[in-house]
Amino acid sequence: MFIPWWVYLWLVLSSVAVIYDTFYIHLRPLSFRYNPYEWTFEPYQLYRYFDTLKDNMQDRFLVIQSWLNVAEVGIIWLAMFASVLPWKKIKFWSAMMLVVVSSFVFWKTVIYLWYDRAFVTVSLDRMYSIGVAFYYFTIGLWVIFPPLTVYAISARIMKVVMREGGK
Repeated sequence: MFIPWWVYLWLVLSSVAVIYDTFYIHLRPLSFRYNPYEWTFEPYQLYRYFDTLKDNMQDRFLVIQSWLNVAEVGIIWLAMFASVLPWKKIKFWSAMMLVVVSSFVFWKTVIYLWYDRAFVTVSLDRMYSIGVAFYYFTIGLWVIFPPLTVYAISARIMKVVMREGGK
């Protein structure tokens, strides 16, 4: 009703990616190359060259951001579950929760981009443009889709409010 099908798809796919990232962060250094969980996090063995913050074991911001990811996914899944219940008020409030969480995700990503200034290591100097494109493509999804989610859900809410307000 309030939430388009593609938003559900985005939320499920992004939740899986965010949980995968959270496990990579919280299992460090076991998730690094030549350690027991290396094979589980094979994509990160390349990505860590582009996003140097992932390797920094001393960085508290990354750990805090990772715990915020856990809260984000929990709220998203609660809201998605509530959105399929038959009551209109619950559908409305679950849609509002997703609007708030999507705003939260957008700004959390913008802060991460601002904080992670040294995003390409010297070892990738020859592939600089590829590194920048890879880094921004992977993070860019979380800059593009949350505002689209906010807009799509808000537009549907306004459509229902305007339709019912005129009666």
